Amino acid sequence: VGEALDALLEHLVDFQFFKLSDQSRAVAHLLSPALRQGGFFPYLPADLIEATESQSGKGTLCEATHALYGAVAFNVGQRKGGVGSMEEQIDSAMVAGRPFICLDNYRGKLDSPRFEALLTARPHSWLARVPYRKAVAVDPARFCFHITSNGMHFTPDLLNRVNIIKLRKQPPGYPY
Repeated sequence: VGEALDALLEHLVDFQFFKLSDQSRAVAHLLSPALRQGGFFPYLPADLIEATESQSGKGTLCEATHALYGAVAFNVGQRKGGVGSMEEQIDSAMVAGRPFICLDNYRGKLDSPRFEALLTARPHSWLARVPYRKAVAVDPARFCFHITSNGMHFTPDLLNRVNIIKLRKQPPGYPY
């Protein structure tokens, strides 16, 4: 157990956390996908990696986690017009079977009752729909959700469904 913990902490060595509790939640961020895929967690909060400055390592932390599992995330970008809502992009990622879905660089208020429901949906109970196809039943327990932001506001219900990890930006010249 000691060796495993040392290896996990080594994986996080280049990140500067606001508090020790943020580092603990980052360790949970690394472990929870395995526990979720193993069926130990029917419900899993979304991981919110937040920082007060750009280039603090939010996306890198997500990518480092995905790399542990040999996966690449399906990134969902925030749209301010056009087709392809956040919910539609998430459904597309689920239908494609991508285990990690990352809402990347979100700002403002995230107010999506559908996303809130997805985070607490029962296993084998979600209908996902992509354009020009019938709805497909997917198992929400097969997916992990990550959100990165430099400033976001949540509904109270969504706030109850996220694991918040706060990062500080490393000083200039930090030797990664």
